[in-house]
Amino acid sequence: MKEESSQARRETPIIPCRERVTCPVCAVPNAVWEEIQAQTFVRRCSRGTLLGEAPEQRGLTVLCQGRVRLWLFGTRGEGFWLFELEAGRILGLASVVTGEPWPLMAEATTPCLVRTIPKAMAMRLLSEPSVASGLLRHVGEEAIAAYEGLARFLLARSARERLARCLLDLRAKGAKEVINLSRSELAARVGISPETLSRVVSSWVRDGVLERRGRALRVRDWDALAAMWGTR
Repeated sequence: MKEESSQARRETPIIPCRERVTCPVCAVPNAVWEEIQAQTFVRRCSRGTLLGEAPEQRGLTVLCQGRVRLWLFGTRGEGFWLFELEAGRILGLASVVTGEPWPLMAEATTPCLVRTIPKAMAMRLLSEPSVASGLLRHVGEEAIAAYEGLARFLLARSARERLARCLLDLRAKGAKEVINLSRSELAARVGISPETLSRVVSSWVRDGVLERRGRALRVRDWDALAAMWGTR
């Protein structure tokens, strides 16, 4: 992961989302949009850049283009991959409203175009009727996604249950039989070490539940995974 400040280039590129209205900020009246343009800046960030740090001080980060992965880090530095966000999402809104530190870290998984909105302007937007409801919806959706991620970690009694739940969740979200994630990515999503993941995967390959295809995994027996999780 790379620090935001070392990878961001301040500029004012053309942003197509104003026409498409992909996020609440894009939906503001023209007069408010002019204020946003005057008080914010847009920059491009490379893959691996950390975004949205200290929103309670810096303000909101709007993801205009690209995709980010949200992480929760433990006290020993271990990372747990909660979920991913696509263009049109807003980072750090709950921290801006409450003044509390944002517990997550966003990592760009593709080249991104982001807009930084200072805290004073962000609070101004919360009083704008055309924006407030959309911002509240974003907070709610982010909270639900975080709850689902934590449930995957907390409700499972073993690494096998965690991995089974994770693969079933990926299938529910549209994943096909082949799971194209690296060992470290999948381990972070499950909340276990890569070494533990390897042991579980090797066991399931022997049992015919999974099949290795290079760095990818093919699920051969979804019913076995559902039985391991207990379809609870």
